Amino acid sequence: MERVYSAVFGEPSARTTILRNHSSFFELPSSEPLTLTPAVLEKHNHLLERKDAKEREAKARLERLESKTLRAFLYAYGAKAATALLLASRKWGMNTASYADALRLLSKADSIRFGLFVGTMVGSYRAAEVVANRVRGVHHDDRINKAIAGAVCGLSLLVDAPSRRPVISLYIFIRMLDIVLRHAEQPKKFLQDTCHVPIKYMTEILFGLCNAPIVYGALFQPELLPKGYYHWILQLGNMTHGGVDYAIRQRWRSDTDATTGALIPFRPCQPHFHLESCLTHSVKDLVSGGMVRAAKVYLPVHAIPFVLFRSQKLQTAPIASVLHVAYATLRSSAFLSSYQSVVKLAICIPRNLCHRDYGVTGLIAGSLSGLSLFFEDPKRRIELMLYCAARGLEILWTVLKHKPFVRALRIKHAEVLVFCLSMACIMSSPSTHFKPTYLHIARFLFGHSVLR
Repeated sequence: MERVYSAVFGEPSARTTILRNHSSFFELPSSEPLTLTPAVLEKHNHLLERKDAKEREAKARLERLESKTLRAFLYAYGAKAATALLLASRKWGMNTASYADALRLLSKADSIRFGLFVGTMVGSYRAAEVVANRVRGVHHDDRINKAIAGAVCGLSLLVDAPSRRPVISLYIFIRMLDIVLRHAEQPKKFLQDTCHVPIKYMTEILFGLCNAPIVYGALFQPELLPKGYYHWILQLGNMTHGGVDYAIRQRWRSDTDATTGALIPFRPCQPHFHLESCLTHSVKDLVSGGMVRAAKVYLPVHAIPFVLFRSQKLQTAPIASVLHVAYATLRSSAFLSSYQSVVKLAICIPRNLCHRDYGVTGLIAGSLSGLSLFFEDPKRRIELMLYCAARGLEILWTVLKHKPFVRALRIKHAEVLVFCLSMACIMSSPSTHFKPTYLHIARFLFGHSVLR
């Protein structure tokens, strides 16, 4: 106590040193005498409280990181396993073996691996952001830390299965372009003022361009498309693989007759696909069979989310809810039915006039399919365009990767590099640039404080 009283009235240099250096009095140089004053003690207590607060904050941040990582893993694993169970349930009967197969699917390495990928992505982002904030500091409107964390979390793609990496990378790359370019003014001015492209219909134009390689692949080179996607296109268009091959591809490939050795003659659509003319058949199919096939696709798409997420409105206003779902299904069915009718007419008219099949007609038919998008709800057009963009780029890459110049430039794990760059751009973008659906999903995975 004697030292404390004496310190109150003396040694002002020590007090100044402590307050200036923002350090505890225990860390003073040994050459200076220890002096305790009310100001020094108050400063010391303040520093201890701040140190304890930092430790508590670090502990809470670590707990949040662990919980977010575990939650992301469980949701991703659950979604992947549930999808596998749903697809496999069609093959099972109600017997004991079905339950054993279900248990095997739940413990399948592919589902666990996908869950680990998503969990690692979320956890590594949160950890990298903490480290970047500690090293560089936190600055207002500085998004470099978020970009660094996004690039680091992109490395988590290495955890996932190699066969799935290109698909995920391409999907995220397309979404990144949508987020970044939708708010970029320079490209819009260039397209509108220099190229005179109608920006108002840009979604429909891009939709047609993206569908050009899809239609070409489905008609002339089906090996370019994923098998399941190709068969879905055939089912939607009420066609068969053998019928398209017999009527179009054999002559396009310059196949010869096995008996005569002569070039296979031109084969019209009648009677392989329909008996009436192509125009009559397309018009009939547009308003009848095509609408039914499209409704089978889009009724669950519109009804299931409405029942799951807007059940309260369904209870309070059932008639209005049913009419809303019916109208949305009708618009989407009209879009899909007109899509296949436009493509068929764009293929049939040139081949009936010229009695030959040209690969370029597939590209033209796909480009004209953008007209069908006007039937769809404007809110859904961009998402449809982005989906087809991913499919179209996938086909283009399948073609280009076998070319010598592309093979020479191929980089190992290039899809991981693209994924890292895409995640860096996405996570560093302002939340106002996100569509509500994207923002909700991102905040659900990474947390509300990540995207602001």
